Amino acid sequence: MGDTLERVYYLKPDLDEVHGPRGKIQVYGEGLVDESMRVDTVEESNLVSSEVHDPDGLWTDEFCQPADEGEHLHALAIDLDVPARLVPSSTPGHFHLFIDVPMSWGVYQEVLGVLAYAGIIEDGYAEASASQGKTLLRTKPRPVEPPTSDERF
Repeated sequence: MGDTLERVYYLKPDLDEVHGPRGKIQVYGEGLVDESMRVDTVEESNLVSSEVHDPDGLWTDEFCQPADEGEHLHALAIDLDVPARLVPSSTPGHFHLFIDVPMSWGVYQEVLGVLAYAGIIEDGYAEASASQGKTLLRTKPRPVEPPTSDERF
């Protein structure tokens, strides 16, 4: 389903000349880009946005409605400044995300709650994790059940 989302791209010609604190390139902050800098493809761009289009309407429902006409939906596009790994799950198209930032269980539960609210993880996973006092992920693929006699034919 996620393949139908189209990211919004921008070309900021002076991007490499825009410096923030400590001489780093400043790619955030108000007024960095405007609609005149918008381009159609990643090849033309030097910035990708969290803004997305949903041309097939697969993600647009009562939860994912823009507040105002012309407002974009958004999908996470995050600059992580910490070690992280994305590991494929045994379920095709699903992944396990490991972000190596220690935190208290209370903060961790808040993160899980926000991820569940945004539809990034299942509510049941967040609830099961809360009751276990931790999250758990498989380290090996799920065993394949042999077909029953009815399923063989």
